[in-house]
Amino acid sequence: MDVNRPKGVQLVGDQPRQYPQRRNLPELLADDEEQGEQHAAWSEQAAVEIDGSLTVSISPEAQTLLDALSAQIEPLRLELKNTKASEARYKEMALQHSILSIPNRREFFRELAHVLNHFDSLLPPPAFGIIHLDKAEYIRRTYGRDALDRALVHAAALIVELLHPTDVVGSLCGSDFGVILLNADEHAISELSNRLTARFTETPFSCAGDVGFSLQPLIAVVVIESAWTVDQVMEHADGLLLNRFSGSGDDVREQ
Repeated sequence: MDVNRPKGVQLVGDQPRQYPQRRNLPELLADDEEQGEQHAAWSEQAAVEIDGSLTVSISPEAQTLLDALSAQIEPLRLELKNTKASEARYKEMALQHSILSIPNRREFFRELAHVLNHFDSLLPPPAFGIIHLDKAEYIRRTYGRDALDRALVHAAALIVELLHPTDVVGSLCGSDFGVILLNADEHAISELSNRLTARFTETPFSCAGDVGFSLQPLIAVVVIESAWTVDQVMEHADGLLLNRFSGSGDDVREQ
């Protein structure tokens, strides 16, 4: 080999282009048809159906393992369902009074706080009232605890019956009930005491045998102001009720 013989150098850019092999139209159509059939076969032979069951054959060992896993999952699924049901039941119990079909004190105050937080959007302004059963302690001392419980159930049913569906009634513990009047004007507030007193008189509570008497509710209602807190609402209403107890005033409505 003659190393002194000059040899041409070929630039990279001068290298001949490599074109793909030309294929005619029938060949291209045949390939497309083959791929379509292959995809259809894959779709028809899906490994898992929509409901989760297998469609392809598996070994007995794999089937045994899947059955064992399924047997472990079903009890867990049932336990989760029961846990959710128990959670909903306990939540309802935590918000409901133990013997009355109305919210307890904590839930009632939560409703009152919600009303105060949206005070600016409420027209007319909401009102708050305390209803006290004047003969509750007499029933307790004379006829026992069971009679008092039945008297509270009787009173709660009458109060709920008279209030507007948008109003809220709840227990303040003991023989006191709280009401939030969301759709009451001045006239409705003024008439609330008379309507409740008349309703309790028309529907006396039967305590023991033929013994029956009116529970004589005492009512104090205040129109809520925008700057009041939950404690202030209670303070104003309870102050009016204390005046009623002492006999210093017959009007138990603050405007």
